[in-house]
Amino acid sequence: MTRPTPHTRRGGFTLLELALASGSAAVLAAGMAGAILIAARSADRTTGGVAGTLDAHTALNELAGDLASAAEVTELTATEITFEVPRATPTDIRYAWSGVAGTPVTRSIDGGTAVDVITDVTGFAIAPETETVGAKTVLRHVSVSVTTSDGGAARVGVGFHASPGVTL
Repeated sequence: MTRPTPHTRRGGFTLLELALASGSAAVLAAGMAGAILIAARSADRTTGGVAGTLDAHTALNELAGDLASAAEVTELTATEITFEVPRATPTDIRYAWSGVAGTPVTRSIDGGTAVDVITDVTGFAIAPETETVGAKTVLRHVSVSVTTSDGGAARVGVGFHASPGVTL
């Protein structure tokens, strides 16, 4: 008498197993794509503010360096400052902002063409601290702050503590 041989199953997956595996993979891929998209958008917002802050700091450090050399301030408003820097030939340097959001802060030398130093500015303020010495008004300290449309912000201060200070 011969014994029946048991059915041997060939290796492989059933159609149901393949369908379940494909569905699971599709759900995981969609979830990861969403996470990557959210992370990319977040990174764009973050780096924009950082880049704007670095640009603003760089420009304000240049302004502070120029202003630290000033001998006399000839124009000073909340959004403009013009000062004379003593060199072989005295040089007038002017920083200005129109006060309109989205416009640049500009720098000009000796009345020449204004060059953009910070773009897309939403706020720019110059805050002086003065002292009256005899009949003269003397500038003792200037704080300058700037904000940009991409979230950048910077502030710098320049002190003039040496006597007689910078005259206005």
